[in-house]
Order: sequence, then C-alpha cells, then structure tokens
Amino acid sequence: MGRFYRGRKSRPKLKDALEYHAKGSYSGGSPEDYVTAQERLARLGEVKQEIEELVKNHIPRSTDLTLVLLKCHIISEFVANRFLELAAPTEVDFTKERFTFIQKITLLHAFGLTPDPVVLPTLELLNELRNQAAHSLSIDRQRLDLLIKINSDDPSEAEGLDDKARAKWLKAITQFTAGVIIGNLEALNLDAFAEAHGESLRVEAPNPALADGRQPPPRFGRRR
Repeated sequence: MGRFYRGRKSRPKLKDALEYHAKGSYSGGSPEDYVTAQERLARLGEVKQEIEELVKNHIPRSTDLTLVLLKCHIISEFVANRFLELAAPTEVDFTKERFTFIQKITLLHAFGLTPDPVVLPTLELLNELRNQAAHSLSIDRQRLDLLIKINSDDPSEAEGLDDKARAKWLKAITQFTAGVIIGNLEALNLDAFAEAHGESLRVEAPNPALADGRQPPPRFGRRR
C-alpha cells in the first residue's frame, strides 16, 4: 500500500481507549478506514479549483494597504491549510486544530513543500506583518519592502515604493505563492499515486540547481 492511501479515521481520544479496553478490539484496518487514490485525486481537483476561485475573487481590488495585507494573510493561511490536509498521512481538518500560522509553516516544510528558498520566508514575513497590523494598527514598511525585495528579480524594484505600489506587490506575491503551493500539492499527490500504482504520471527535466532534480519555480510570476 503506497503512501497515497491514508487513514480516514480521526485521531483516537480517551473515549476510544476506554472503548478498546471495554470491547477488547478496535476498528482501524478495514478498507473503509482508508482514503483511496481515486478519492484523493478527486479531492485534489476540488481543492485546486477552490484555491483558484478564492485567489481570483477575494484578493481585494482596494489599494488600502492594511486591508490588502489582512486579506492576503487570510488567503495564504487558507491555502496552507488545504496543502496540509492533502499532504498529511491521515485525515485532519487543519482549520479546527489550534496550530499557529508559524507552526503551520513548519508543517508545510515537514510535509514536503518546495525547497524554493523564498516561499516559506515569504509566509513568515507576511505573518509577522499581519500580526503587527492586527495588534498595533501599523505596518512596518521596511519589513514589507524586504518581503517585496526577496520576491523580486531586481532588488531595486523594492525601493521608493508608495503604499499603492506595495499593495499591488502584495497581491501579486500572494497569487504567485498560492500557485506554487498548488503546483507542489499536485506534484506530491501525483508522485504518491504513481508510487501506489507503479507508474509515472509526470515528466520533469533534471536541473542541477536542486538536489532532488526538480525544476525550481519561475521567479517571474511573483511580480506585479
């Protein structure tokens, strides 16, 4: 059984332990307790469409920097939750768990999100800026410009920006980062499906820049 087949049952709790001792048995090994490859692929398609529609419809047209920042953080956390739900080896609703966003970023790395050197630092900076805005009603524009700088091809693009330009950058960065996460989610699920069925479903050209042979995401696309 490949890792594409994952447990459907929720995390055992005290009542499950008591039930086990009362009955002397515990259900957990039947086919119904596992998510099939077909179900996972169907769910992947639903999640991809859900994220694409969210990004399209909920990134605000406003140039109000605080509003854009808060919306972009909400969208990014939603996308992170969906990645974790489909990448985890068991069924977990991450919207109901009390993980902080920083903890979710660590889990993104643990569950195989791209080794791209910019994606996770981008989420960390976005979370830092969001927390500052939520708690002090202010935005550290130097830190925001740093976020823009690490997502630009030319560092000078992050210089001399006004808030309208910063808001535009935030929207583009959020959209691009969501796209990278969707692409990684597809790759992880297709790899796992191939493992379960003994066949290759995608072809990649090796790239010496990455140790695992995968192509890094294009740098352009985060851009405005």
